[in-house]
Amino acid sequence: MGMLDFIRKEMASKGYDWYFLKDCDPHMSEYVNDYYKFRTVASGFTGSNGTLAVGIDKAYLFTDGRYFIQAEKELSGSGIELMKLSTPGYPTIKGFIKDKLKDKAIVACPSDIFSYKEFLDYGFNALDDDNEIFLNAYRKCYNEAYPEPVINQNINILPLDLTGESAKERIEKVRKFLCERDIFYYFSASLDSNMWLLNLRGNAIKYNPLVMSFLMITQTHAVAFLYAENGFADSVQFEKAVNYLKDNGVNVFLYKNFEWYVRNLPTKKKACFAFDKMPVKYARILDEHEFSLFNLDCNVSMMKSVKNETEIANIRKAYRKDNEVVCEFIDWMSKNDVLSMDEYKLSLKLDELRLSNPDCYDLSFDTISASGANAAMMHYEAKENDCSKILNDNLYLFDSGGQWNGGTTDITRTISIGNPSYEMKHDYTKVARGMLALMP
Repeated sequence: MGMLDFIRKEMASKGYDWYFLKDCDPHMSEYVNDYYKFRTVASGFTGSNGTLAVGIDKAYLFTDGRYFIQAEKELSGSGIELMKLSTPGYPTIKGFIKDKLKDKAIVACPSDIFSYKEFLDYGFNALDDDNEIFLNAYRKCYNEAYPEPVINQNINILPLDLTGESAKERIEKVRKFLCERDIFYYFSASLDSNMWLLNLRGNAIKYNPLVMSFLMITQTHAVAFLYAENGFADSVQFEKAVNYLKDNGVNVFLYKNFEWYVRNLPTKKKACFAFDKMPVKYARILDEHEFSLFNLDCNVSMMKSVKNETEIANIRKAYRKDNEVVCEFIDWMSKNDVLSMDEYKLSLKLDELRLSNPDCYDLSFDTISASGANAAMMHYEAKENDCSKILNDNLYLFDSGGQWNGGTTDITRTISIGNPSYEMKHDYTKVARGMLALMP
C-alpha cells in the first residue's frame, strides 16, 4: 500500500470524499521549508506549484504550464491524473470542487496550509485541523512519525543604511491606515511583509531570507511572534532581536503562541488581513469570535514595492556586483573546453563564483543551466545524474541570481556555443527585439 491508500483510509474514518493537499506553510509561501512539502511526499511531484486532490477512488494533480512535462514524468505509474491548469478541456480547481459539492460530497483541506481566500472561493465544507490526515497516514504508511521540522532560526537585523527607514516608521504607516478606516487590528502571516515591516532577515526557507513569524499591529501597539525552538529563545541573537524590536515599539512573543493569543483577544472587533495570505485556521477563530473581517493588507504590498532612495541605490549595487559574476562566468566559459562538461558542472561553477563574494550570502534560487532543447523547458533543473552534455553548434542558457546585502538578483543570459543554426539565431533575435521594444 502506498501513501495515497493510507490517506484514503484516514479520509474514510472522517467521512471525507475528497481531500486536497499542497506544499504550503502557514504563511502561504510560494517556496517552503522541506517540512511543509506534504504534496511532494504524497504524490512524488516536486514542482513548486501544484495541488493534489485525493478521492476515494481517484486522484488528480493540478499544476500550471511550467510543470506539465515534469509532472507527466514524475506522476508516471502513481495512478494520479494530471490536470493542466489554464488549458482547454481541463477544469479549474474551483470548478472541480463545485462539481463535487453539487453531488453532496464532503471536500476537506488542512486548515493551516490553505488560505481563508481559498476556503471562501473554493467552498470547502470540511477542515482538517493540524493536517492530521496527512500526518496520520504518513505514520501508518512508514511506521514512523513524520519528521519534525528543521528550520534555520537565524535572525539578522538590517541597518538603516540598507533600509533607509526604521521599523518604527514603517509600523506607523500601518497604524495610520488603521486609524483612518476605524479598524483596530491588522494581522500579517506573510513572511516577506513581516520582514519588510520589521527590517529583519533570516534563513528559514531555502533561498528565501525569511524568519518564520506572525505580526499583529493595532492602533496602539504591535506584537511580533518569532519562531524560536530548542532553546533558541535564550540565545544572544534572539535577545538582540527582541531588544531591537522593543526599541521600535514591538513586543515579542513566541511563534507557537500565536493561536493562543488570537483565541484570547477581545471579541467583536474590526480586523483586517490579506485573505490570500492568512490560513483559514486563524481566520475562522476570529470569525467565531464575531470579529468584523476586512480583506486589507494595510497597503503593505504597495509600500514595500515602492522603494526609497536608499533601497534603490542598494539594489543597483547588488546588480552591479552580480553582473561582475556573470561576466566572469562568461569569460571563464570562453577560455575552457565546455564541450567536455555538462549542465550540472557549469551550474556548480557559476554558483561557486557568486558565493565566493562575501557580500553574497546565498543564491536566490536553484541555478537553471540548460543546453539545447532543455533551455526551452520552463524551470528546468540540471541534476548531477540527470542532465545533458553541453551541445556544440547550439545555445546554452543560464538563469541565476543571488541574495546580496541590499538586494536580490535574477539574471538570465543565452550563450552561443559553436555555430548555432540560422533558425536559432533568427528566433533569438526576434525574442531579443521584442523584449527591447517593451523597455520604457
